Amino acid sequence: VRAIPGVVSASVTQAMPFGSFHIPPISVPGREEPPSVNGQLPAMYAATPEYLDMMGVRTVQGRLFSAKDMQPGAPLVMLVNETFARDVWPGGNALGQCVRAGHALDSFGEPDPAASSTLPCRTVVGVVRDSRVRSLNPTGREASLMQYYVPFGQDPVPPFAPSYSRAHGLLVKVAGDVDRMAPMVQRLIQGTAAAPLFAQVRPYQDLIDPQMRPWRLGATMFVAFGAL
Repeated sequence: VRAIPGVVSASVTQAMPFGSFHIPPISVPGREEPPSVNGQLPAMYAATPEYLDMMGVRTVQGRLFSAKDMQPGAPLVMLVNETFARDVWPGGNALGQCVRAGHALDSFGEPDPAASSTLPCRTVVGVVRDSRVRSLNPTGREASLMQYYVPFGQDPVPPFAPSYSRAHGLLVKVAGDVDRMAPMVQRLIQGTAAAPLFAQVRPYQDLIDPQMRPWRLGATMFVAFGAL
């Protein structure tokens, strides 16, 4: 996909705001309860450096992921957003802190959320700006829900089955007309897949438009009535 003329960058994705996201069990040493905002556990994104760049993730403190973090056997690291850092370590420094996230297994090999405290530490290496997760409406602290990022190869959420991919899709940044580029990306994916498949390719804006449609309709009506 990166080789298609007009493609600026591309990355595998495991989840993304306003699309799919994972909320695995999570624990922080020294806290009896998992971190949350109004009972909502933090959303997790397995990310590559390209993904962070395309999604406009910006640091407040520390660093973002690098190519070294993507290598097999690299130390477990993570990024947390401002709300996560502020609420979990008030008045302290989030960098270097330990967070445990993922699905631990019990003695029978079944997922056990209560056993997440036995997972290895993931070291916080960066604090990033808050961003919206699922709604443009800021009510209910939607503007400041907890989020965190792990390197794509360190995704603690196992695939549904051994034959399933950890990548749930591709995020592609293009230069020029999005509607012209989408069929090119779709044809390439379908033409190079090992097995027959249908690739749904659409602008990221399509994930946000359903929330903006009522506002646009209201704005259009106000303009029309104002003109009258």
